Amino acid sequence: MSGGKLVARLGKAIATVIALVAVVLLAGQAGLLDPMLQPGPYTPVDFAALQRPASPNTFLVAPPGVTPAKSDGEAPVLGVKVEKLKAQWEKMIAAQPRVVKVGESSDGMQIDYIQRTRLIHYPDWITVRFIALPDDPDNGSYATIAIYSRSVYGYGDMGANRARVEAWLDALSRM
Repeated sequence: MSGGKLVARLGKAIATVIALVAVVLLAGQAGLLDPMLQPGPYTPVDFAALQRPASPNTFLVAPPGVTPAKSDGEAPVLGVKVEKLKAQWEKMIAAQPRVVKVGESSDGMQIDYIQRTRLIHYPDWITVRFIALPDDPDNGSYATIAIYSRSVYGYGDMGANRARVEAWLDALSRM
């Protein structure tokens, strides 16, 4: 095979791969892959018994004593009652793209969501627990939050769960 024919074949192969990637990305953004990319059965998280997988596709922020699992970040302590924290959270989460609430605890203090990724629409689970802290007689009420974000697909997540939790906590802190 001559050099010119080899280059032509290689060019066609590359064009075919690029076209296939474009089709998958467009199908993902249109939600056409969602039926194939199911999040699996809904199982509420028990923070008190949480055991994280060995895979690096999760991110956890929790105050000390809430879970035996190692927290990846510090849970914020906010000078508001837990009910106000939940209301602020719900207002913030309503502005987030591709987020669906899938469950809530009977006391209303734990909520589970699925957020789909932007390009392919992979589903990720996010569990949030609102925690009331003891009132301070001089400064009033305080509350904190535990957030566990995890990917359904893939061994790694390229930092997506960390980025999500940190962005949401940043948005919450500005409310």
